[in-house]
Amino acid sequence: MDAVVGEYGNSGENREFKQLRKTWRAKTALLASLFLILGVGAALGVDGSVARWFQEPKTASWPGVFPQHGGEASGPGVQSPRSKVPGELKRLLTWSEGFGHGLGVLLVSLLIYQLEPANRRRLARAVCMALASGLTADGMKMLVSRTRPRAFDLSQPILESFTGFLPGLSGGSAGQSFPSAHVATAVGWALGLGWLYPRGRWIFIFLAFLVVCQRLETNAHFLSDCLAGAAVGCLVGSLFLPGGWLSRGFERWEGSANPLLLPSTSLH
Repeated sequence: MDAVVGEYGNSGENREFKQLRKTWRAKTALLASLFLILGVGAALGVDGSVARWFQEPKTASWPGVFPQHGGEASGPGVQSPRSKVPGELKRLLTWSEGFGHGLGVLLVSLLIYQLEPANRRRLARAVCMALASGLTADGMKMLVSRTRPRAFDLSQPILESFTGFLPGLSGGSAGQSFPSAHVATAVGWALGLGWLYPRGRWIFIFLAFLVVCQRLETNAHFLSDCLAGAAVGCLVGSLFLPGGWLSRGFERWEGSANPLLLPSTSLH
């Protein structure tokens, strides 16, 4: 590789180029998906507890409240429900949802497309990883029906949230909890961006983690739904990462525009 790169720059530039080309490989994503699938089974045991913690609001007493518009205050204060997640953190989680949404993926990719013309072909692979992950999760929702935590009676056994197979679109959004397509999209996007920009790979993983927290905080998904979505993102992403089934075709297409784009070095 040194000989090939040496034709295009000095040794210092070569070392930097090789360092930047270090990234995850398909087997790394496959191994992560295996652990996540095992985690789905373990998470079923705590799904109800986690969902209840986020669902039950924290109440606060405000002793100095005075009656308004002629009304009367009852008791020493007024009980007001509050989210258990602090306001600033809740706002951050709300903003992070875009990282796991197809529209957010397209907006960020448009920005990269304009700012980095040299990376446009490689960007296409990262976008495919994100959107294919989300679409795969959406397809799985058509196979398994599960009620979302906000529409489920959490006093019931958690397995009662699974209501059938091959529901298609009949269950509506309330019956499409498993798996989380937002998390699948976020993980696929994080892997794609981490492959495209290796130095920021852990920042992208952290953004995907925030999407997991946002889905839990809004009672849109159970913990096991989120882990299943993450597993889908890793499995689909492994097809595109170096060593994956689809990587050779992308590498040839990317390399035709830039001869420096050689197969990546693995990072475990």
